[in-house]
Amino acid sequence: MNVTSTYISHVPNYPELKHPIHWEHLLFSTKPHHNGKTCTCNGCESPCKWFVYHCALCKFDLDIKCVSLPLTIKTEIHEHPLNLFGKKILMTCDFCGKEGNNMPYLCGSSCGFWVHHKCASLPRIVKHIRHKHPLNLTCSLIKDGHSNNLFCQLCTTLVDTNYGVYYCSSCDYVAHLDCATDKKGSDEIFVREPKEKHPIEPTPAILKEEDSRLDKSTNKPSYVVKKTKVREGNIEIAIDIKLFSNDL
Repeated sequence: MNVTSTYISHVPNYPELKHPIHWEHLLFSTKPHHNGKTCTCNGCESPCKWFVYHCALCKFDLDIKCVSLPLTIKTEIHEHPLNLFGKKILMTCDFCGKEGNNMPYLCGSSCGFWVHHKCASLPRIVKHIRHKHPLNLTCSLIKDGHSNNLFCQLCTTLVDTNYGVYYCSSCDYVAHLDCATDKKGSDEIFVREPKEKHPIEPTPAILKEEDSRLDKSTNKPSYVVKKTKVREGNIEIAIDIKLFSNDL
């Protein structure tokens, strides 16, 4: 099979395929513990589960998630279509600001926008048990006049508002992308909302309109950071926070 369509349908049905990420040789479907050894996906650096597509000549593995990545996507975090870069590359994501060494998406136009494939598929709205309103995926708060001195309500460390965050405009509640979408905490509930038709607009007016559908009366700040401390690695954390009752 030659993979040229936007998605790969029913990947397990194909015993072999030729993928643009590894044009040199065919990839063959196999269990992840081939030759008695565990393997790591060459696309995302995650341990392979279930089954993989494997090239014995190159010792190359792709898990089902990476094999199934769309070759071209239109995402709400960028105005242009994004194309899957068919090789691992060390890059800094323009949406989250973090380095990564995997297969990113690259803007098909000439603006030079790079993004992790994980960031490109983030849900536009999430719900979290520690906040009663939905949190909206927002490209940048700094563009809307916010300072760069905001703290994540979920981990209490500083948020870089130059990059993407999850945000509730009614409560001025901000959370890191990873914190808002983390499903590991036993005291947290994470729910993906279906994508809306309109794109992300990182403006307070749009976000307030969405938040007001749940609670129009909530317009107070949810916290004030009274004292901070700088840990090793210049990570600033909040150690004295005054919380308000509008949060839960």
